[in-house]
Amino acid sequence: MPMSQQDRDARERAQRTEAARRKAREQRFSADADKAPRPPPKRTFAHPGGKMTTNKDEAMRKYLERNEKNLNAAQRSALEELRARGEAPPAAPAAPAEEKPDREDKLYVGNLPFSYTGSDLGAVFAKRFHVLGSKVVADRTTNRSRGFGFVTFATADDAAAALEAFQNTKLEGRPLTVKFATQRGQGPKQKEVLLGRDAGWGSWATPSDAGAPADA
Repeated sequence: MPMSQQDRDARERAQRTEAARRKAREQRFSADADKAPRPPPKRTFAHPGGKMTTNKDEAMRKYLERNEKNLNAAQRSALEELRARGEAPPAAPAAPAEEKPDREDKLYVGNLPFSYTGSDLGAVFAKRFHVLGSKVVADRTTNRSRGFGFVTFATADDAAAALEAFQNTKLEGRPLTVKFATQRGQGPKQKEVLLGRDAGWGSWATPSDAGAPADA
């Protein structure tokens, strides 16, 4: 049966529409082929501060920078590697420790005879100067004298005069080492035990953890 004119027109319109769609599809594919490929999606890493970052090294670098004072050995090694590669800023220079002046009213006396107690040490200086107190530092384990002690004077002038008078003075054949006592925190951090009440000036009936040999 021959097609009517109306059917032929409808068929031609459908063919033209399909041809237009095919051409548009080819043009779109051709344009996409000229474009650079999309990069793969980046992996994200949880930042220790709570934020997200797409760079693991950056996350580690920021973490190490912010917590440099609390690093373990492995983290400190990782931080040094980042600094060697220039990916982390250099370490800030350490602030110089504040030096405290020596005690002007107190003397350190070393190379004492081991038989000397705090009262014996105080008696040596009290013959010529006004002594407020004296003590001999003892070993924590054996409670025996460690061979040095401290003498506190009423005035700085008395301490200075005693330093000059007793430097290299011999006690039982041992030349004394006399110098101004350093402030607490300036000398080495060591525990001291003070000889008991009957062994020196003041009340030290039990061992004390209160100070270091460098001061009281």
